[in-house]
Amino acid sequence: MKPIMYTNPQERLLDEKTLPVVVQELKQRATLGLASDSIVCDLSSSGLTLDAAFHLAELLQARTGLFALDLSLNRIKADSWGDVCRLARRSLDAVEYLDLSLNYLPPLQSLKEDKVAEKILKGFRDRLSLGSDCNSFCGDPDVDHWTRNARRFKQEAYGFEYDGWS
Repeated sequence: MKPIMYTNPQERLLDEKTLPVVVQELKQRATLGLASDSIVCDLSSSGLTLDAAFHLAELLQARTGLFALDLSLNRIKADSWGDVCRLARRSLDAVEYLDLSLNYLPPLQSLKEDKVAEKILKGFRDRLSLGSDCNSFCGDPDVDHWTRNARRFKQEAYGFEYDGWS
């Protein structure tokens, strides 16, 4: 079944006060007979901060089976890979795929220096996107891993096709 897209309809900036509205709208979609595992929630460019993203993950815990959550291009500022690990873990308990690319995260190259975080984040396999899908492969397998995951996210969530991307 092709995923159903949910986007931020009024293009409102999202915070702890407006996120319950998003979750309510997602629940309404599910009550319309749509399978919850067929919904892609695109909240890219919605002004989400790290705190708001954590709040969203908490709100989505009651709504399991959401297929993909796109949080790219927000204001999510993580000071450490530990913050990213906690957000990914909480979010991926509620969704199958998560995109955190193009936020204010530490540089991907620095992930090599934090072996614990690297192991945790790579443990999500292709379910977590931290890199940009439009980047060329750089030859560093640790960085190229995240570009592949970004492309996998776009392929699974939006049906994008890439020529020779593997």
